[in-house]
Amino acid sequence: MKSSTRPRPYNFAVRTAVLTWVCASVATAVACAAVVMYDAVQYHCVASWELTVVALAVFSLRFASSQWDKITDADVLHRLRLVNGPCGAGDLARHLGRRRGPVHLSLRRLSQAGLVIPVDSVDGVVRYTCF
Repeated sequence: MKSSTRPRPYNFAVRTAVLTWVCASVATAVACAAVVMYDAVQYHCVASWELTVVALAVFSLRFASSQWDKITDADVLHRLRLVNGPCGAGDLARHLGRRRGPVHLSLRRLSQAGLVIPVDSVDGVVRYTCF
C-alpha cells in the first residue's frame, strides 16, 4: 500500500481547525434554519438566500465531518500500531478518550481499506490488529 494513502496522526492545530469548522457549520445551519422558520411563520414566505445558506451549511458540515472521520481513522490506526496484541473498539476508545461508536466505525473503514484485520471475536467483540 502506498504511504500517501495511509492515515497519519494529525497535530493539535489541525484537530482544532476541523472541530471549529464542524461547530461553525452546525451553528450556521441551525441559525439559518431558525431564520427560515421565523420568516415562514411571521411573513408566510421564505427568501431563497436563506435556503441557500442552509444548504451550504449542511454541505460544509458533511465535508467537515468527513475530515473528522479521517482524523479518527488516523488516531485509531496509530494507537493500534502501539498495542502489541489484538484490540477491540471499546479498548481503543478508552485509550483515545472517545466514544466506542465512532471508533468502531473507524475500525470498519480501516478494515475495508485493508489497513487492519479482524483477528478473533471474544464474547461477540471483534478484535483487530494491523500489519
